[in-house]
Amino acid sequence: MILMLGVNYKEYSLAYSYDITTSSMRIPSNGSHGLMLAYRLKQIKKDYDKDGVIDEEDECPKIKGSASLKGCPDRDGDGIADKEDECPDDPGLKIYKGCPDRDGDGVIDKKDRCPDVPGIQELDGCPDSDGDGLQDALDRCPNEKGPIENLGCPEAPSIDTLEYVFEHLQFGFNKAILNFHAQNLLTMAGRYLDNHPTMIIKIIGHTDHIGTHLYNMKLSKKRAKAAQKYLVDGGIKKNRLKVDWKGKTEPIKQEKDLATQAPKISKEMTRINWNWQALKIHNWIRGLSPIPGMSTSWNGKRMRVFKTSVIESSENDLPGIVQKRSKNELIISTGKGCLSLTEIQQDGKKRLLIAEFLRGCTVSVGDKFI
Repeated sequence: MILMLGVNYKEYSLAYSYDITTSSMRIPSNGSHGLMLAYRLKQIKKDYDKDGVIDEEDECPKIKGSASLKGCPDRDGDGIADKEDECPDDPGLKIYKGCPDRDGDGVIDKKDRCPDVPGIQELDGCPDSDGDGLQDALDRCPNEKGPIENLGCPEAPSIDTLEYVFEHLQFGFNKAILNFHAQNLLTMAGRYLDNHPTMIIKIIGHTDHIGTHLYNMKLSKKRAKAAQKYLVDGGIKKNRLKVDWKGKTEPIKQEKDLATQAPKISKEMTRINWNWQALKIHNWIRGLSPIPGMSTSWNGKRMRVFKTSVIESSENDLPGIVQKRSKNELIISTGKGCLSLTEIQQDGKKRLLIAEFLRGCTVSVGDKFI
């Protein structure tokens, strides 16, 4: 029989044993003592990306990340790991898988055709004030409900000539696809041609000045052909619709009496005036970004502002005052409403998303931007 007594301390184990023989047989080990000391080696746990989260617990073991996100990175700082974030460079909400919705209409910005104006999902985030199914921007009677075929008016708009149609018929930049508004205009032209069955017209395609001569000739041909095809599909005979294309050789002429020279952009014009209403500041930033850009100052430091979003507010706070400062947001009051800065650049530093800027910035609620 062996009696054993031991103790463990951290990585050490110490044991003592005594051999007792109860048999009448003579056993050499009888009465012997034993002493044992053991040390357990620690297992070194790997952390490949050195983010403080060991590889066996790190869901992104090869990319440095945050412990709160199980070792995965979050570039925009919205609390959603990049691998699960469908908009990893723009702070957003978890319910939208990390994508932003500036106007709060339930349509994320990258799918919202009117990202700064609350709208409805059926119209890709654009508003429809009268609820007739035609977005306000295309509705000729936005405050009166009317059928789509009447361009949103209670009664079908009439035209005395085809000038109205072809003066307003436009294509998207570098495109030859008829949008909804263009289709409605051509539908009006089709009605007019039905009422004038002997009329023959020529459809001429044009482009802007951007691009080569050859490319724009091809694009203007596609545009003229697209308009011709739509009218033919609507029942107008093709031999009544001649087509031609001019590329960028015949730009639309301005009325000289109405034309004015655009003012030169001065340094003062690029300075944000926080007394303006939020929407006006937002539109100026959009119009002048990225060059020359709009700028402001905080704590004696100049910074350029590239992107913002408008925040509705009924509070009458002094313009230029920080109203909210969180990990991902910096909201400043204006003459009317508030402005959320989303992308800025401090002098001498690189352009940053607001979440990145705020990580190393001491700006606080109550601070003033001028």
